[in-house]
Amino acid sequence: MQALSDLPVHPLAMETPSTSKVITDDDGKNWYNWELTETERAHIASMLETTEE
Repeated sequence: MQALSDLPVHPLAMETPSTSKVITDDDGKNWYNWELTETERAHIASMLETTEE
């Protein structure tokens, strides 16, 4: 397992993330949902070497 200090650092300015939303299903189990910022989407796309759509 890789130590946290060994992980690559990405010097990107990030926007304040949106608040996560708790969604409770019919069985009473909680799930979490949040929307990525445009910077987060672009960063993930670049790491995956994809293009945004």
